[in-house]
Amino acid sequence: MYKVLTFVFMMAYCPCYAQNSTGLGRIEFYLLKRHVPNVSRATSAIEDLFKIEPANLEDTAFIKDSELKLMTKTDTLRNPANNQLIQEEYWFTVPEAVVKRIYNLNIPLCCGRQFVIVVNGNVSYTGYFWNIVSSFGSDWITAFAYGNTIKILRKLPDYDDIPHLNDPRNEPLLIDCLKATKRYSTGN
Repeated sequence: MYKVLTFVFMMAYCPCYAQNSTGLGRIEFYLLKRHVPNVSRATSAIEDLFKIEPANLEDTAFIKDSELKLMTKTDTLRNPANNQLIQEEYWFTVPEAVVKRIYNLNIPLCCGRQFVIVVNGNVSYTGYFWNIVSSFGSDWITAFAYGNTIKILRKLPDYDDIPHLNDPRNEPLLIDCLKATKRYSTGN
């Protein structure tokens, strides 16, 4: 309990944790201390395995706020019959050093390495860094790193004909922070 209260206190009162240099907000990727392999099951089963508590996060951010240059969102697939959105793409532009850091995790082909996006000390959403050469699927948020980008998919494969209204990539806390720090773009 003491650790949780300490973490909450740090998030609420430590300006170095809660804000970037512009004072508008801080976005960071954290890894978890305990590895929970991805499983191909119903989303509710994965949610039960992938609960986030502040004490579960590594002590320092894996990707720092200053390394996240821009997040771009584009509509990539619509149903031709009714123009309903089926697929969106999201990606962060980052320095190549961040991509190399992700590669150095030696992510297994089968099951990824979980991450947590933290915005101003609050969990925005969770996902898995995935090995770019893997042919395994995932029913959870999945991120691929290549070049100078981290592409974030809703699941693998990221295509079906049922739009998901509760897509965590649209989480308002994250989107509002990106907009406030002028790091949000729509490619449409």
